[in-house]
Amino acid sequence: MLICEARERLRERLAAELGVRWLGEPGATPARVDVVDDPAELVAAWLASEPDLVVVGAGRNQYDTLAGLRALLAWAPQVRVLVAGATAEDHELCPLVLSAGARGYLALAAAPGAASDGTPAPDRSPPATTLPVSAVPAAVASDALLSQREAQVLVAMSRGETRGEIAAELSLSPMTVKTHTRRLFRTLGVRCRAEAVAAGFRRGLLS
Repeated sequence: MLICEARERLRERLAAELGVRWLGEPGATPARVDVVDDPAELVAAWLASEPDLVVVGAGRNQYDTLAGLRALLAWAPQVRVLVAGATAEDHELCPLVLSAGARGYLALAAAPGAASDGTPAPDRSPPATTLPVSAVPAAVASDALLSQREAQVLVAMSRGETRGEIAAELSLSPMTVKTHTRRLFRTLGVRCRAEAVAAGFRRGLLS
């Protein structure tokens, strides 16, 4: 995995959300995890290890993030890239990175009062994307690891949609969406949305 995020607090938060444990920590992650803080270094960093998953933080400068994302995908269009953010400004980037080729957007809940540098602003949900969840074919593994509904919920999560938005798109109640979410978390062995989306890409449930 390759993580790119200039803001140290959000970089550490993102690593924690994805279940990354650094060398020397209890339960250290066995897979290689590289970190860069400049989107301009994405291509070089990816070429160094060719990781199966690249997670790009929205960063302080949206132009730089988009430029780095486009450069990476122009060089290696097959690479799976997720973009993550935790502030209202970050969430505004969601439709742009999806149209640029990112596979999904991880909307991390901001700590109460977190500003754009990762320090304590009220979190706002990311803007809804234009394609309804029901129109997205859920890419489920051949062994049907997830039910159709659970797969649709996972697809929606990968696009940064809130529980309310998922419920509206799938004509379900928020509590039913919550139940599907708990089940897919249990099936994937994860604790949060970010881990679920990352696991979905690794297992081929998302494409």
